[in-house]
Amino acid sequence: MNSAGPKLDAMTSDSLGSAFPVERKANQPCCVLAVDSEPYTRDSLEHHLCAAGYRVLRMADAAHTFTEMQDDVQVILWGPTQATSTHDELASLRRIGEQFPNAQVIVIGDEASDQEMLTELDGLAWEYLGQSFNSAQLLSMVARAARYSALSRDYRELREAVGGSFPISEFAPCTATYKQLSDRIFAIGNLDLNLLVTGERGTGKSTVARMIHQQSSRAKAPFIYVNCASMPHELLEVELFGCSRDAFLDTVNDRPGKLEIADGGTLFLDEINELPLALQRKLLGFFESGLVQRVGCNQRRHVDVRIIAATHQDLRQHCQTNRFDENLYCRLNSISLHLPPLRERHDEIPSLVRHILEQVTRSRRGQFIELSADAFVLLESYSWPGNIRELETTLEHALARCRDNVIQREDIQFSEISSSPGGQVSNGRSLARRTLADIEKQAILDTLEALNGNKAKTARELGISEKSIYNKMRRHGLM
Repeated sequence: MNSAGPKLDAMTSDSLGSAFPVERKANQPCCVLAVDSEPYTRDSLEHHLCAAGYRVLRMADAAHTFTEMQDDVQVILWGPTQATSTHDELASLRRIGEQFPNAQVIVIGDEASDQEMLTELDGLAWEYLGQSFNSAQLLSMVARAARYSALSRDYRELREAVGGSFPISEFAPCTATYKQLSDRIFAIGNLDLNLLVTGERGTGKSTVARMIHQQSSRAKAPFIYVNCASMPHELLEVELFGCSRDAFLDTVNDRPGKLEIADGGTLFLDEINELPLALQRKLLGFFESGLVQRVGCNQRRHVDVRIIAATHQDLRQHCQTNRFDENLYCRLNSISLHLPPLRERHDEIPSLVRHILEQVTRSRRGQFIELSADAFVLLESYSWPGNIRELETTLEHALARCRDNVIQREDIQFSEISSSPGGQVSNGRSLARRTLADIEKQAILDTLEALNGNKAKTARELGISEKSIYNKMRRHGLM
């Protein structure tokens, strides 16, 4: 890389501190590691960053190990070093990344002369900063990188808190979606308003809900998850609002609902479109009054809770067909966040694949897994109807089949049945020259298989009643 150092413009300490306030956690300033071969550049970076409230560590190069560094580095400024080759420099940067997995890397360089380096850094670098940057650009970029680092740390802590079952790959660092989403999460987290998260299945709606809760003032209070599609409609009211011991014969004690349990925190209602209309209106009453009334009880309790709802369906269309209460939709949609499907961001697949393989390998404490060129082409050419969840599952299965730690094209097998863009189930077979009865029968079979034989969920997925699904199954000889 070019060894010429950047020239920083003059700016007073007071103006730096007020223009770019640094978030501190437990009175600890954000730690920035500055790696550059030029003493002048290191001095300049340290001066401007310290004036803005950052703590700065300096290194001339990264050829040695970092076992003696115990600091929680959040941002790495990577300038020109004295590495003998691009390969050595990349190896050093990877080694730093392994020691500080939450740190965001900002590469300082000349994009025109360092094209080889920049190409190799794809997926390692969070952002690039030209050598002619000024103080304002530097501090603005470092502030954003520090926020992403905090979000990455919270994401890892959430995974550990749920025993490793947390999705590992819905949002990989160094992708455009990750950066845009991080900005929205930080902004929304500080707004104590209800939120509607939309997106296809497998795009990470529940992950985003947890991240927003973690960034909000309610982070130390409970985060309660309810999947509205996972239980019969008649039990959902008790699940949300609770019940008194006099409400049912088999109820011994009063039972609080999830709204009460989430008091002070966040209640996440996944698949909110599955709520029956009567319960939608009762939930709307809670929004208007903040009062919860258990089933079978006359007493009402005040509850302070933030509602985050999610759906893979178009609630506006449901309102038009009287399947969803329009007033409730307006209450939920005070803020909305849409997660794009993977097929709309194919350019991010290489970064996501690398991220998934690194995370899986790290969790299994094994050797790093490589991907052959043919396998990579196959992954990039697929439409991923199941989104990132399907990508993760596909790679995990391929890991189990591959030999010599290299995933080949033949190791990759796509799911025969997965969710299509509209959320309906499809196996990709052509419908040409088939009768409508045959198509209907196949749709029922595919949906039943995708939902593990659950007839109630199959009926809801196909937009028909449970009675209709049984009648159709009898008519097609499936029962």
